[in-house]
Amino acid sequence: LEVQTRKGYFAINADYASPVLDYEAPALALLSGGRAADSFPVRAAAFSFPEAARPGLVPVVVEVPAGSVSFNVDAEKKTYRTDFSVVALVKDESQRVVRKLSNHYLLSGPLDKMEAAKRGAILFYREAELAPGRYTVAAAVYDAPTARAGVVASAPILVAGADAAGPRLASVVIIDRAERVSALDKESNTPFRFGEMLVYPNLGQPLRKSAAKELTLLLTVYAPRGERAAPKLTLEIAQGSRTLGKGTLSLPAPDDAGRIQYASTIPVEKLPPGDYQLVVTASDAHGTATRVEHFTIQP
Repeated sequence: LEVQTRKGYFAINADYASPVLDYEAPALALLSGGRAADSFPVRAAAFSFPEAARPGLVPVVVEVPAGSVSFNVDAEKKTYRTDFSVVALVKDESQRVVRKLSNHYLLSGPLDKMEAAKRGAILFYREAELAPGRYTVAAAVYDAPTARAGVVASAPILVAGADAAGPRLASVVIIDRAERVSALDKESNTPFRFGEMLVYPNLGQPLRKSAAKELTLLLTVYAPRGERAAPKLTLEIAQGSRTLGKGTLSLPAPDDAGRIQYASTIPVEKLPPGDYQLVVTASDAHGTATRVEHFTIQP
């Protein structure tokens, strides 16, 4: 399929689960051709939150440094403007595209605020509802004025089948940062809201011991329908096949929707630089659910 935009033609795959918009075509051409593009750094991750009403809920998060895209200046009006797009494709195990998610960023502001805006990060957030299975996310960020782009693939994400008998466990979220919920965010039902705080997940970037002495986690467990007792939760730190530490966490009772949120911190100052796994298991008399999250520690 060839899609024409005001800048020309782009050859792309015809099957994207939804119609192709003009601004998506350049990024889709990159993703279709499997071509590498690393003009700027891009990170992407997908998370599974098997809520009772939405057992296939998968938030997709893509992040790019704001200073990586071009800021066009209107000296007469003393304003800046951007023109870039983010496109994420959710693929099943057969590499079939099951969801296409995107956004066109035409950001603008006063010129005296441009340098501060460049120091920030652009965070793309969309939610998909998927059937049980294993998926990956391929994402592209395309800067229209310069035709520069960045492409990245996420780690695989497992959407488990709905099991009414036992507990369900969400993806382990390593917290990058958190901020107090704004008035607008209070109306949102994002699974990254924890009390009065909005959590921003780590998207795979290494953890630097020089900057943080501990690892902060958001753990979300869903109890079976009608169950008021909290399941048992164990947390294990491993390196390869070797278990470095293991403990049990005491969870609060489920809320009215059967959800339990729990934040935990793990000291990392004694862990040498390297790759590690967090293995979290929720269990009760009816079943067991396990999630594994990988992380890297640097000096």
